Amino acid sequence: MSINTFSEVPPIAQPPYRMALAKLNELKTQPQELLDKGFIQPSNSLWGAPVLFVKKKDGTHRLYIDYR
Repeated sequence: MSINTFSEVPPIAQPPYRMALAKLNELKTQPQELLDKGFIQPSNSLWGAPVLFVKKKDGTHRLYIDYR
């Protein structure tokens, strides 16, 4: 499956947000776990999606991806 894009529209370049070290570590481990389980696939897309972490009751973080 692929997403068709317009070739004349470049990706939006924004600097990454600053993130606490704990959240940065979660951002590295959670996608790798999802890849290992086969829930997601690697992408070579130039486009990205912002992520948000929400703290759960047990103190861990849940990863949300904004695909709007």
